[in-house]
Amino acid sequence: MMHTMLWKEYREHRLIWLTMLLVNCGVLIGLWQLDQTFSLTAGQSKLLMLGPVAALFVWGYGMICGAMLLAGEREEGTLNFLDTLPVSRLRLWLVKGQIGLLLLFGQIIVLWVFLAVLRAREDPNLLVDASQSLWPYALGMLALGLIGMAAGLFFSARGENVLHTIGLAVVGQIVAWIAAVFLGIILSIFVLILVEWLVEGRNPGPILRSIIEGPITIFSVFGGLTLAAIVGSARIFSRADRERRPVAVRRMRAGASVVASCLRIIWLCYRQMGRLALGVLVFSLFLGVLFLLTGPLLWPAATLCLGVLCGVTVFSDEQTLGSFRFLGDQRFPLGRIWVIKSGLRFALLLLSAFLILLPSLLVGFYYGMTKRAEPPLIHEMPFLVLIAEVVPWPTFLLMWLLYGFCAGQLCGLLSRKSIVAAMIAFMISALLVTLWVPSLAGIGLHFWQIAGPPLILLAAAAFLVPAWTADRLAEWKTYLGISGAMAASLGWIAFGIWYRVIEVPDVPEPFDVAAYTASIPTADENEAGQLIRSFWGKVDPVMSELRKSLGKKQPLSHELSNVLSDGWPDRPSELGDWMDKVFAEDWLQPLTALPDLPPGTVVDPRLLTLRDLDGENFRKWNSAGSLSMLLAARGLQQQARGDPAVFVQHLRIALALSRTLRHHMPILMFHIDDGVATLWPKAVDLWLRKLRGRPDLLRRALQTLLDYEAQLPDDEGPFRATYLVVRNTLRGAPEQLLNRVLKDGGHHNEAHRHREAELQTVVLLWLIPWEQERHERLLRLAFRRNDRDLRKIDKWGGDVFASLLLFEQRLDIVTRAFSTQRNLVDLRACQLKVALRLYQEENGDLPADLDALVPRYLKSLPRDPFGGQPFHYRRSRGEWIAWLGNSSLLGQPPGTAEVPPGEKVPLMPRTDGPVAPPARAEAMPHEHRDAEDRGVLEEQWLPPPEGVPFMPHVDEPMRPPLPVPQPGGPPPLVILATRFVPQGQGILWSVGEDGHDDGGKEQSVFLNPSSLGQDLIYLVPPPP
Repeated sequence: MMHTMLWKEYREHRLIWLTMLLVNCGVLIGLWQLDQTFSLTAGQSKLLMLGPVAALFVWGYGMICGAMLLAGEREEGTLNFLDTLPVSRLRLWLVKGQIGLLLLFGQIIVLWVFLAVLRAREDPNLLVDASQSLWPYALGMLALGLIGMAAGLFFSARGENVLHTIGLAVVGQIVAWIAAVFLGIILSIFVLILVEWLVEGRNPGPILRSIIEGPITIFSVFGGLTLAAIVGSARIFSRADRERRPVAVRRMRAGASVVASCLRIIWLCYRQMGRLALGVLVFSLFLGVLFLLTGPLLWPAATLCLGVLCGVTVFSDEQTLGSFRFLGDQRFPLGRIWVIKSGLRFALLLLSAFLILLPSLLVGFYYGMTKRAEPPLIHEMPFLVLIAEVVPWPTFLLMWLLYGFCAGQLCGLLSRKSIVAAMIAFMISALLVTLWVPSLAGIGLHFWQIAGPPLILLAAAAFLVPAWTADRLAEWKTYLGISGAMAASLGWIAFGIWYRVIEVPDVPEPFDVAAYTASIPTADENEAGQLIRSFWGKVDPVMSELRKSLGKKQPLSHELSNVLSDGWPDRPSELGDWMDKVFAEDWLQPLTALPDLPPGTVVDPRLLTLRDLDGENFRKWNSAGSLSMLLAARGLQQQARGDPAVFVQHLRIALALSRTLRHHMPILMFHIDDGVATLWPKAVDLWLRKLRGRPDLLRRALQTLLDYEAQLPDDEGPFRATYLVVRNTLRGAPEQLLNRVLKDGGHHNEAHRHREAELQTVVLLWLIPWEQERHERLLRLAFRRNDRDLRKIDKWGGDVFASLLLFEQRLDIVTRAFSTQRNLVDLRACQLKVALRLYQEENGDLPADLDALVPRYLKSLPRDPFGGQPFHYRRSRGEWIAWLGNSSLLGQPPGTAEVPPGEKVPLMPRTDGPVAPPARAEAMPHEHRDAEDRGVLEEQWLPPPEGVPFMPHVDEPMRPPLPVPQPGGPPPLVILATRFVPQGQGILWSVGEDGHDDGGKEQSVFLNPSSLGQDLIYLVPPPP
């Protein structure tokens, strides 16, 4: 048989073989003669040009030979004669394949010899050049010839025409190369990930470089596709052998098992959907590459179309061929058929959706595991970065698949033409999905809400299958069922939207918003606010000069802090010269009228959004604290020069400024003037230490402090102002809320444009009425300051509401509440100290108790904010107080004489004298001086003033107890010390946060809540 087939193929191929050979040789000779046309340098062989051309000729002949071997038989009508021979088609294919290889090898050998002849005619010196060997070109011709012949055999296995087969072979090889590149990239990524996981510390390099450096992966994949084409050609051509096999006769059983029935249905589905599945999966891989470039924007349209396609084709074969009647006539288990066919198509849909995500998942996993930045090609693409924040990703991924598949299956049953069914299904599914898009971007959408409508359509399709197989769809029951399904779907959507609104409790406003907005001063009433805004332009140049000094060796701000800690120094200073220059012009004069004006406001929360609080117009108010420090230091400077009245004048201006800045100020801006409440009580102490006489100034200072407290804004004011600002933002500029959760979109202009477009799209969706109502409810619920409700906000509102607005603001409110109480304690203690000094100046000594201050100096005694009772007071009998604080409190307390280190202190002869600690210990080594920064407790024992006795036979004094860290709080950064209070000096104390009166024996840790045994102690500065 081999000889017969060889003779037959020789007679059919000899003309084409010789023609191709002559044409190829002629072209090679022409190119050899026209070598000047090509840019070959001196010393280069013409083989560099002729070798690749010869390989391309062999590739073309391989396709022609492969096409003629099988498709030529059909075109000549001789295939039926070959089928009559007692030889199987597989053996026939093998024989033809061997003959084709002989013809291909003959073409290669002749062309190789021809190239050798042409090469021999070149410069003989080139013949000894090993780099110009003919063997690489021979191998190239062999490889390309086999590839072309494999493609020709594959497409000629079912081809009817040789020319048509050759065209398909060319297109098929192009597609194969594209698929090889794509699969090679995916395989390279997978291998790199696997190597990175198995071998820690290996650095495979950027992925693109790895792919370029490893093209062998792509060639290997293409080689595998070529082998698959050869095997596929043999299998397709030998299909007639399998059809001619005798069918085994099986004994009929009374009833088939459920498993056997399911297997038969699965086999039927495989035969029906095999080609469709291959096409869908290949197309999904192509969409996966596009998904890398376009991001999630491609997902809705792609998956909706795939869902419609898979849904329409569930029964498309039966619908087109009319075999649905056969299903009904033979009484097949329709329910089982529907479940299996629908399940397999939906599984195909899920697999295709996964293939769309696969390239992105592999790239993201690789870069995430290797901790590298994404390549610019991917990093700059318009990804929808808001999806992860406002959209639940399971709902986003599955919604489009479900609606497209279920609508497609229903329409596929109702329409005979698949294209018409697909168009109707796409319109219906797109309409239903569009109703959910605002809720999808509105945060908090549940999966059960979107799953109801497609499942109703799917149930309607299952209900119509019996009528469809019986060809009875044109009945009133069908129209009634379809109408009911559509009505139920729309009703489910309406219920889901209604539930989205009522899911969030409709709580009232956290306060009377109308009354609060009415309490904000109008433009005509806001004289104080207008005065400060017009004056603030003079503050910026002064603060700018203060900031410029930070680069100096001794910054002015550092000297300013020292003045407010230790008082004005006796020696000349750069700060004093600078302040003389600054205050040479009376730029502070406009603010002298501020204390006499009614409370105003520098900002109107009714007109603000969150973006306004981050703008330049609000950052300028950050210099209020520095201005207060400057005014206090100037007052102390002028007092040292003999004019203590300047301090009182600056005190009135600074407190009036602080009061106005705090009035209707949002929480996010409430920290601007926070330093005023803690700065001025300390400054008043320094002022009192050097004030001699002047009861008039003491009375003015006392009245100023009392007026300041009387006109302090309500503690709820910042909370209410913040609510107005957030409500304004939600109603007028919700993109400001969304912008805070956006990840970095890059600084590229194109990326910024996509980011803004995405924001505006989501804002437009938030304007839908039901979404507006839901967000309003979330906002009202969030500002109830109820921990139980706040925990639900994260579920209902996501990070946009919970993280950015609610929890941070609630924490800020708690912090402000604690700080406000401490500040109020300091303020009222300062009032009592000034009143006690005034009493001392007018009566010669401090009173025995605080009741002596009422009513001449105070109308009523100020209450302790922590206990609700009056402050505690006593006159010192000459005692030591455990004084805990940070390093800023190491300065000598008022009324305590200084003793040089190491000086001997005489002992007291009586046993009832106070216990004094030993002299100051040696200075701490330099390498341990930062112990405070590491949270380590250090000890610093201050010596008593001269003449204070020790208790005899006492070697070690009793130390104050260490501070107890609060649960959940940071470790206290403290200095453990004691202070001696001379006899007759006044001691005030508040019970502190624990609410327990501990007798004013131990000072609370600075900035930490007081614990058992500790109080907030204040010493009354005695006259100098």
